[in-house]
Amino acid sequence: DLHSFPTRRSSDLRFKEWVAHMHVVHNITHVAIEEIFVNANPKAFNFSGTQAQMQLQAIVLEYSFEKIKTFEVSIAHWRQRFLGLSRKPKDVEQKTDFWKHLAVKVCAQKHNIFVEHFDEAEALGILDFALSELDKGYRARTTGVNNRTHQDADLKRNAHEI
Repeated sequence: DLHSFPTRRSSDLRFKEWVAHMHVVHNITHVAIEEIFVNANPKAFNFSGTQAQMQLQAIVLEYSFEKIKTFEVSIAHWRQRFLGLSRKPKDVEQKTDFWKHLAVKVCAQKHNIFVEHFDEAEALGILDFALSELDKGYRARTTGVNNRTHQDADLKRNAHEI
């Protein structure tokens, strides 16, 4: 029974079907995909996570070919716009979930959006960046929310500490 023993192929097929369904139901015209970051540090590199991310990205790109416009979003660019930083402050430990916690915090404090998972917060950051690239009006309306002065104020009162 396939449902009892999901294989990589069956889960890939289900994901492709889900992408096709979302395309039709929500009339998706664009897909923004975060560029894949491969950590060159052998102690920090996670092959399983990177491989899965690459496979899912390939499925979306293959489905989107000739149907949906796609573009990759640089981690540094969406973080700079949404979080106000593209590099960790020097006083933050390397092995923390700093970026994930900061994304959740920024969603709540600056955008009044409360999320339960880090991935949701980061996806909203990527969405914000994508919308700012696709819509000049959105960029003009939201740049004040995301500007550097907010982050400077946070850093001055050590609000980046989580």
